Amino acid sequence: MLEGVTNNISVNKQNPYWNMGIKSSIPTQAITGTLERQPKTDNIELTKKPMSKQTKTLLTLGGIATAVVGAVLAVKGYRSHQISKGLEQIEQKFLKLQENIPEVQKTFKDVFLRGDITEKEALEMLNRYKEVEKVGVTGTKEEYIQAVFDEAKRNFGFKDSKFELRLVNGQVSKNGKTEGGAATICNRIEIDPRAKMEKIQGIMHHEMRHIKQHYYEINYDIDKYMDALSKRTVGSLKSLGIENIEFDDVVRKHLLNEIKETFNLAVFSRNNIPKEHINYTKQLLEAEKTYADAHIDFNTYYNNFKEVDARHAGGLIDKLFQGAILGGNK
Repeated sequence: MLEGVTNNISVNKQNPYWNMGIKSSIPTQAITGTLERQPKTDNIELTKKPMSKQTKTLLTLGGIATAVVGAVLAVKGYRSHQISKGLEQIEQKFLKLQENIPEVQKTFKDVFLRGDITEKEALEMLNRYKEVEKVGVTGTKEEYIQAVFDEAKRNFGFKDSKFELRLVNGQVSKNGKTEGGAATICNRIEIDPRAKMEKIQGIMHHEMRHIKQHYYEINYDIDKYMDALSKRTVGSLKSLGIENIEFDDVVRKHLLNEIKETFNLAVFSRNNIPKEHINYTKQLLEAEKTYADAHIDFNTYYNNFKEVDARHAGGLIDKLFQGAILGGNK
């Protein structure tokens, strides 16, 4: 795991075939002066020829095709009904959120570490999230995860950054299941596509918070960040039986260039960190020194400040979209 675990219609056609009898009578004939009826009948029987094998096949296929078309139309009708119902529920849900825009604004400020979010911008963000949730009804799960990623990335201030989304099945261990991960050096966020739909928002914002943490740490003191990161990486590799791994000057220079490119930074500078977040960044750097991967030391990992902070962000989003405002239990 990379930093952070959030981590039927059947149509029956009958073709009537039958025998038809047609009778005609001949008038009486006069014989030796005595009238005597002697009916004379010509019986004509019209019999349908047996259907050819080809005809039977065509009729059978026609019946099957009709049944299939009927079933498809029924499924489409049901799907259309479910979509309409889902979209209506989303409209009602976000209407309720809009009525509580001050609380929404407060949540967004906390999650995205942005004190500059106005009520107007919070409303704009909320409307974009509404469109994201609609993708979860009208699109595929993968499309929904991508939409959540794009919106979270934008709101955290990384719209033009180059880290990407990867759908990777999480691993199951004695400590639970990995549902997400974030790695600055690997330039990516990983999400388990098997995670439940209602958990995707929380997982994504948890992992995106880690990216924000990395961004602050890197800009505050890149050397301390790299020292802590290299120490942890070497330790993780050793736990997997991989020895003799070192972060020499060449490797460090290469990684620094990659990180700059990922965040579109010309230089690392503390000026990239809001003044009100300087102390927060110092806590992050201190936590970086003792950060442990979950598969090595779960308790240390779980209680690390960086993980507590990321769970806080993901939990706020869960509470916003599923919680008290909407009548939920959170």
